Amino acid sequence: ALATPGRPERPASHAAAADISYACLPGNQVKVTVNLYSDCAATGQQIYTTLDIQYTSVSCSANGISTIPLLSGGGIEVPTGDYPDCGATACNGGSAYGIRKYIYEGTFTLPQACNDWVLGCELINRNGIITTVNSANLYSIYLEAHLDNLNYPSNSSPTFGNGPVALTCLSQIVNYNEQAFDAEADSLAYSLIPARGSLGSGNPVVDLSYAGSLSASNPLSTTSGTS
Repeated sequence: ALATPGRPERPASHAAAADISYACLPGNQVKVTVNLYSDCAATGQQIYTTLDIQYTSVSCSANGISTIPLLSGGGIEVPTGDYPDCGATACNGGSAYGIRKYIYEGTFTLPQACNDWVLGCELINRNGIITTVNSANLYSIYLEAHLDNLNYPSNSSPTFGNGPVALTCLSQIVNYNEQAFDAEADSLAYSLIPARGSLGSGNPVVDLSYAGSLSASNPLSTTSGTS
C-alpha cells in the first residue's frame, strides 16, 4: 500500500485524471513528473503541496519513498475537448465544467541501478462525478511507471502532448489521440488495464470495480463499442 501519514482519509473528490513520466539522469538519479487534472467545481478540494513517490525493485530487494514538490504558480486551466462552449467554467467563477492542471516534479537518487524499478504514487481522491467505476469518490488515483536504469541508464519514459481530458457531444464518434512521444524514438504499444486506487492511508491498492457491464477493456458506455 502507498500511504502518507497525516493526510485525511476522505478529502474532497476532485482528481479527474493524472499521468506520470520520468527521465533518467546520471548517478542513478531520476526526475519524475506527475500531472494532476482537477475538477474546478469540486467543493472543499485540497491540492497538496507535495507528492510521495514510492520506488520498489524486487530484483534488488530495494524500496523507499521520495517526496516531490508541487511546482509554484498554482494550477493552469486546460482545454477539455470539443464540448460546446457553455460560458465561463468553474475555474473562472462560472458553472461550466472546467479542469485545472497541477504539476508535481522533482529529482531524487535511487539506491542503485536495477532493471525492474516501479515508481508509484496516489492522488487523493477521484472525482465524484465519475460514473464508470463504483464509488469513485472513495478511491485514490494510483499511477505506476516502470524503469530499467541498469540496462538503459539514460532512458526516459514517453510523455503525452494531450492531457487525459476529452469531452464530447453525445452520438458522435470520438477519436482520442494522446500524442505520446518518446525522446529515444522507442516503439510504443498501448493496452487498457483496470483503474486502480486505494481507500486511503494504510489501505492496499486494488483494481476498482466497474459499473454495470463496463470493464477495463470496455470502459465507456457507447453505442458501437470502444477500440
